[in-house]
Amino acid sequence: MKVILKSGAYLIVVLILLLLTPCMAAYGDTIRLKKLGVDIEGKITGLTQDFIGVAISEKDIKSVTIQPGNQQAYPDIISFRVSGFEIACKVTSKNTDTIGIRIPRSEVASLHMVFAPGLSMGGKEEKPIPPISSGQVLLPIIEAEAPATTPVSPPPALRQEIRREAEPPVNREVAKEKIKREVMQELEAEKESKEEAWQSHRVLKEEIKRELKEEFEVKRSAEKKVFQETNLGRVEGRILRKGRPLPDCAVTIVMLVKAKIPLAGSFYQPEIPTEYEGITDREGRYHLINVAPGEYKIYWKPPAESGWIRRLEMKPDIIAEAGKTTYPKDIETFKRVIN
Repeated sequence: MKVILKSGAYLIVVLILLLLTPCMAAYGDTIRLKKLGVDIEGKITGLTQDFIGVAISEKDIKSVTIQPGNQQAYPDIISFRVSGFEIACKVTSKNTDTIGIRIPRSEVASLHMVFAPGLSMGGKEEKPIPPISSGQVLLPIIEAEAPATTPVSPPPALRQEIRREAEPPVNREVAKEKIKREVMQELEAEKESKEEAWQSHRVLKEEIKRELKEEFEVKRSAEKKVFQETNLGRVEGRILRKGRPLPDCAVTIVMLVKAKIPLAGSFYQPEIPTEYEGITDREGRYHLINVAPGEYKIYWKPPAESGWIRRLEMKPDIIAEAGKTTYPKDIETFKRVIN
């Protein structure tokens, strides 16, 4: 008896036939593929909603391509010897002379199942087909390569139609305003960038000026100190009243002859004064520092007096020297001298 199923309900009919014919054994079955229109001879081993299981003789197979790491449902490919066509499937097992595979149900157009009367499906025990281990060689193996995909370009007329549908008509004034806004934004961004750069440059310039000024002051102070220690001197004396110290007495020394002073450094150029002033302390002593070398006349003014007083002689009272301290004679204000 030969049953031919071409409708989408062939699975239900086959299952009913299997249940109602316990005394038949399946062999010599045929599966017709939709796209290729060819028949595959084998033995139906299982039917589900998604696939059909079939055992195919190795004699009919030219090669098998197995991709163990591929996660697709039907990653393997079988090439048949006679017709040379290939189908995508899932290799599930390997027996002595057959290979078990799963074919997608969507690829099957019809089934031809042949049953022999008088044989019980339960009368002969079939041993399970051992599964194929990953990497096991069955027949000549073809290395699987990813299929090259070539993008299909639509015809020129269709491309032109698609472009017309995708691009709305351009309003010149609207486009002009849009471009104008974009240009203004670019100009504003460029202006802000220049202002930020100028501000950054100004801040950097101020920092450099401040650093240079501080460096100049440090060097100037150092040169000034060296100049004063090596080229200027000190004057220390005492003012008395009846032999006792006279505090708060103003003292001034006036230069008569200026001594030659060497030039200072490049950062410090001193202004040499011709007069130096001071006030006596509780001990009647006065201290004058950074006095330029030369000859000086001394003047004093006691707290109770209104005018300056000096000695009668016009010869120098003090001769200051560079790098030294000069101690002139004590001055007795009780004695009358020229004022």
